[in-house]
Amino acid sequence: MNMLPHARPENITVINTHQASSLVGLGKFYSDTQQTREIRTKLTNFAKGHDPSAKGSFFFLTGVSNVGKTTVLQQVLTHDLPAQEGWSPENILSVVVPRNCNTRSLTIAVLNAMSDPYAMKNVSEAKLTMRMIRMLKQSPCRLVAFDDCYHLLDGKSMAIVEGVAHCFKEIVDDAKVSIVLVGLPAISVLPMAKEEVDGRKVKNLVLEPFGFKSKDERMDFRFFLKRLDEAIPGEKIGLSDAAVAEKLHHLSGGRIGFLWRLIWNALERAYSRNNERMTAEDIGHAFEELRTENEQEVDNVFL
Repeated sequence: MNMLPHARPENITVINTHQASSLVGLGKFYSDTQQTREIRTKLTNFAKGHDPSAKGSFFFLTGVSNVGKTTVLQQVLTHDLPAQEGWSPENILSVVVPRNCNTRSLTIAVLNAMSDPYAMKNVSEAKLTMRMIRMLKQSPCRLVAFDDCYHLLDGKSMAIVEGVAHCFKEIVDDAKVSIVLVGLPAISVLPMAKEEVDGRKVKNLVLEPFGFKSKDERMDFRFFLKRLDEAIPGEKIGLSDAAVAEKLHHLSGGRIGFLWRLIWNALERAYSRNNERMTAEDIGHAFEELRTENEQEVDNVFL
């Protein structure tokens, strides 16, 4: 049985309420792998081990683009840590590193995350930094998580990078909070990425894409696809079928984030034609839309 037949040309229609709800539901899909479960446990234990009377520590979570780093981080911040005894959402601050990041813009991003109405006040960088440290010390915050940390390095001079690194160290030392830095592998060149920095503990973990060489790797990937297939309403379409799984791994490189976007886009295409079931052609065209420079040499095996 061909679980993913080619699509027939049809008129484009607006998706109905049921289909829209299905896409919203798929957007909330999350399923742990053995690797993400281990990382979530280690990150949670790192946060729990924070001593509020001593210097904080650094935790680096790195991985290639679209591998699912942000998703894993959010699971820890919104589910794992608040469920721990003595922890609450107020103990956690989540900050997205701004584009064209420097010390001033990073400080403003932290103040904005704390809902400071004076974050954009036109004062000196030193005063902004003092305000940030003071607010962190007065708050119940114990962990600050910085996502999109590759913006710390994009085209930056070493002087700017060292200035931002010094800002992180001030937060750890003066506010006595621990810091999580999430981004592409390049952030491992930051000065704080060493195993120990002036008495501060440093933890480094890498989130890897799904492999496909060994039998265990293939089984793990197919099991994830099975759970993803089950999250799509209606008749199952066979994402975990051996041949389909191999093609999906070929397109996605085993990256969870890219794979999810690919399926979401393909399902949206099917719904736009008022079909309840995506096809191989939907996946192929979705890949062409999502294809970036990193996928230019990838053969589109669904078209």
